[in-house]
Order: sequence, then structure tokens, then C-alpha cells
Amino acid sequence: MTPQKTEPVALEPVALKPLPVFAPDDWQSVEKAFAGAARCEFAQAWLETPEAAFLPATARLGWRGDALWIYATLHDADIFNTATTPNQATWTTGDVFEIFLRPLGQNAYFELHVTPENQTLQLRFPDAQALSGGRTWSDFLVAPLLFSSHTLVEDGQWRVLVEIPLPNIAESAGSQREWAFSLSRYDATRGQEKPVISSTSPHRVPKFHRQEEWGHLVIR
Repeated sequence: MTPQKTEPVALEPVALKPLPVFAPDDWQSVEKAFAGAARCEFAQAWLETPEAAFLPATARLGWRGDALWIYATLHDADIFNTATTPNQATWTTGDVFEIFLRPLGQNAYFELHVTPENQTLQLRFPDAQALSGGRTWSDFLVAPLLFSSHTLVEDGQWRVLVEIPLPNIAESAGSQREWAFSLSRYDATRGQEKPVISSTSPHRVPKFHRQEEWGHLVIR
């Protein structure tokens, strides 16, 4: 989880479209609303070929009002996470969907987790060097709820819908239109020592805090 020095995001921007009205607790309504939304695929860019146990996942992104919405579908052969309360170390206890967000021009960035059981973890790092110098992840926990989420566990996959009010992440009023972002996952299997990890960012090494490889969102 050690972050690297922040560098400018150079990837082609992902332009987000406004989403139509939909019901967050109606998955058919969600699917229809996100049908034309910007799409990101998960991969293991640090490997020449994916691990044999790698399973695909897709995320679609859009916005409504002052909120960023993310809808992900994650194929999974063993869907579980044993976290039972907010702000546990969810990446050590099973499957996790992760979101990294930083408004361009802001040093502080956020890491948000959702498990299949809809347990959440929220971290705020004041800058890209925050975890150096002996501090640990628990020093950066955020207790007030920053976002809302819904999950649905199905046969062979789970779905996540996340609403993130942008003022909760952007710490100045003028920094809500362009964002550095990355989505990642831990796909754990009971009986296996390590989870299969993947990301929407083209990381050269499997370290999700490497912001120089994150994507670039633009809200039109």
C-alpha cells in the first residue's frame, strides 16, 4: 500500500456523460442508465499475460448533480469478505472493489473500498508521501460517511453501485471537474494464500498508489 510520488496524469481523459434518472435499488434501472456510460476494463498490465485465475471485471462511470456514480460488475468464483464493520482492513479479509480519487490540483487523495456484503473502508491521504515515515493505513481512516453504495451478489459475479458526492472529495470549490482516478480489485479465494489483483490503470508494477499511471476523468 506504499504510495509513490505524484506526477501529472498523462493518459487520454475519460469524458463522463450525465446519467439519466434511475432507481439505485433497481438493478435493471441501473443497467439501463449506465448502458452508454464511459467504460473501463480491469487488467493486470504489469504482467505479459494475466494469471490463470484472473477473472474479468468492468466498471462504468457517469455523473448526476454533484455526484460521481460508478457501476461495476466483477466476475468471481468465490464471493466473500469476512469484514463485519466499517473501516476494517478489507483487502486482507476477502473480495474488495477499490476506488482511488484525487481532484487535479489537490494533493490529498482518497481510497474507498466496498465488499460484496457492502462493508466499506474510507481512507484520506494528505499527499502521495503520506505512508512514508512509519505511518500506517489506520492513521488515515475517515469516519464520517463520504459515499453510499449498493451491492448485489449473483451466481458467478457481484455488482457494485457507488455514489460519491464530489464536494466530499474535492476540498476546494473549483476542483470538481477534472480528476485523477483508478479502480482496482482484490479477488480472493478461500484456501488460496494470495488474492488475484487487477486494476483499470496500466500499472507497470502492482502498486495501486502509483498516481502517474492513474486515469484522468473529465466531467463535462
